[in-house]
Parts: sequence; C-alpha cells; structure tokens
Amino acid sequence: MAKDAVGYALTALNRLASSEVLDKIGMRKTVERLAYTLTKSGFQVLTTTARTSCVTRPKKRMPPRRPAMR
Repeated sequence: MAKDAVGYALTALNRLASSEVLDKIGMRKTVERLAYTLTKSGFQVLTTTARTSCVTRPKKRMPPRRPAMR
C-alpha cells in the first residue's frame, strides 16, 4: 500500500515538474523545492517505518517436530 502511494506521489510530482505552466506563473523554483522536501520526508518516513516494523515484529518459530510413527 505504501509503495503504491509513493508511486502515485512521484508520478504527480513528475507531471507537475514537466509542466510549462510553472514557468509562466514564475513558481518553478518554489514548486521544485516543495517537491524535493516532500519526497525526502516521505522516504525518511518509509525507511523509519520499515526499520521499526522489522525490529518489533517477532520472528515466527516452527512448531516442534513430532517423531515419525513406524
């Protein structure tokens, strides 16, 4: 789910960055900085979440083997 959200966000930022409207209204620099900051923060959150979930999630143990019946 998180990967899908990041993919959608990056697609939207890519389309916005390639837009000529930003040059016409003089907001390219502001939007580029905003896109950089949001992308950086988003990946930091994903990395932190992934590290936290790996540490707190207990490992699954296999049940003890039963002796084979002969």
